Amino acid sequence: MSSADEIASGSLPCSPGLSQWVLAQAVDCHLALGADGCFLEASQAAEPTLGYGPRALVGRRLLDCLHPGDQGQARAALAAARQGQPSVNLALRFLGQDGTLLHTLWRLEWVPASGQWFGTVRPFRERLAADPRLAQVLAQLKEFKWALDAHAIVAVTDRQGRITYANDKFCTISQFPREALLGRDHRIINSGHHPRSFFAELWRTILEGRVWQGEIQNRAKDGTCYWVDTTIVPLLDPGGQPEQFVSIRADITRRKLGEEALRQAQRRESLGQLVGGIAHDFNNLLTAILGNVGVGTLHLPPDSPVHANLTQIERASGRAADLVRQMLAYAGQARRTVTQVDLNWLVLDLRPLLEAAAGPHADLVLELAPELPEVQGDPAQIQQMIMNLGTNAWEACGDRGRGTVTVRTGQARVAQAMPSAVPVAPGRYVTLEVADDGCGMAPELLTRIFDPFFSTKFMGRGLGLSALAGILLGHRGGLQVESAPGQGSCFRLYLPVADADVTLA
Repeated sequence: MSSADEIASGSLPCSPGLSQWVLAQAVDCHLALGADGCFLEASQAAEPTLGYGPRALVGRRLLDCLHPGDQGQARAALAAARQGQPSVNLALRFLGQDGTLLHTLWRLEWVPASGQWFGTVRPFRERLAADPRLAQVLAQLKEFKWALDAHAIVAVTDRQGRITYANDKFCTISQFPREALLGRDHRIINSGHHPRSFFAELWRTILEGRVWQGEIQNRAKDGTCYWVDTTIVPLLDPGGQPEQFVSIRADITRRKLGEEALRQAQRRESLGQLVGGIAHDFNNLLTAILGNVGVGTLHLPPDSPVHANLTQIERASGRAADLVRQMLAYAGQARRTVTQVDLNWLVLDLRPLLEAAAGPHADLVLELAPELPEVQGDPAQIQQMIMNLGTNAWEACGDRGRGTVTVRTGQARVAQAMPSAVPVAPGRYVTLEVADDGCGMAPELLTRIFDPFFSTKFMGRGLGLSALAGILLGHRGGLQVESAPGQGSCFRLYLPVADADVTLA
């Protein structure tokens, strides 16, 4: 053993001057720590080994200079050594003064007589040079890690749930930089979708040392939600207790959206069959009512007071017939007059009605793309959709006092199916957007706005948007909705180009 090693181990007494001379000559990084873990002295080799000059280290706590994932094991090892273990050997990730992460090997010994730690630190690369097999194993692990990071969203947390590692995919999907994630728990991406009991069961499972698997909805920094298929694996300490948790996730957002779109389509199909059957029967009853009203009117004298009653019956039956038409539109069974439609011309033709409907609540802005191809559809039904969306937009602006509604046309080529409120199949489309800067809608409302008879209005029937969805299905079109509380809403309709592959049945 060299003199420096003997001094560092505490087996040789030395004067302060001799200690400083030995530390200055030492090739390895020798150091002394106080009982509280603060650096007291360090040799000149501290700078190349730990990224700090000897003076810069003095007064700093060892634990504060370590990667968060290594602090727990260092704290436990130092506590065990003070209770009688002769020495401590640790592999630690040390944060240099410039933030560089340095892999180091430590040998520390507790000297009760002085109440201090003495020891040496070496860079991990020396261990690699001495053992080529270890270098080979680490190279393989590096390749495995690269393959895992290329596919999965990976995070490591300590026993308290604090994030100690996050790979690039985690940072990308969450939209948080790595420094904002490290040291925080997963509440930073909690979407609020799952109840507390869900996470209580998750933690109960992994704290028992068992693997947990499930699907979790998280929220990115910009407020958008995403779904991940998650596996959490506990890493156990020598005593068999979990000390770290490795979370491996796969982004399944598109699959979840597709599943939800399929459920919505199946529900709409079953409800459509029910509503269509009821509407046809109801329509037959209305035909009989209106026919008898007409016959009764013909047999009454002109001055009969019953005329007023029959007129009221006729008006009520007319309103009921309008309701039947909306129900048939929802069911996709409304009669259509299919022709070639210039969407820009249709919007311009509706402009006076749109401005009249806006009233004092909003300003109307038209942004019509030039040279739009024609679409194939029923002009009256397309106008009905535009008026329906415009009316909803005016009301959303009215809730905030006054706003702006923008009607915008354009073109789009969809390469792959887009799951949404009304799914969009691949093909060429003309798009129609109705956007407002009104009150917007919460996510829980967005999932229900196309349900029949659901309405946010006190006196609403709730058939407007559900009928719109039915009309779009009949036109082989699609719809995407974007909305957030206080940020307005945008409804984007996709109508197939007349000569496109997506055509009416």
